[in-house]
Amino acid sequence: MPAHFDPFSVAAQTDPYPLYRRLRAEAPVYHNAERGFWAVSRYEDVVAVSRDWGNFTTTRGVDIDNAGDVLGSGFFLTRDPPVHTDYRNVVKAAFGARTIRETLDGPVQALVDDMVKHLAR
Repeated sequence: MPAHFDPFSVAAQTDPYPLYRRLRAEAPVYHNAERGFWAVSRYEDVVAVSRDWGNFTTTRGVDIDNAGDVLGSGFFLTRDPPVHTDYRNVVKAAFGARTIRETLDGPVQALVDDMVKHLAR
């Protein structure tokens, strides 16, 4: 494993996949003390951690670059159940497949049709 895994490094930004392979093989649970994050890199482990909110919390953040700060405190992605579940239930209908399909299918199809007709010339 690299002595230091940093997702903001040039190597990670250029081609992260060799680093991801090494993480999965050599350090499936990796701690970066400098940036203050843990990386869980094997699918089964990610699923297990994401479902075990009793032992693993998102209340200290879900992004290592703090980009989510623009959403303000209390954003539902940084809350554990049951609060997360309550917030999610409020917005899930607006982002469900049916709503997205009913809302966006027409405008997206019109945009694609317009773009394609210009290519056909």
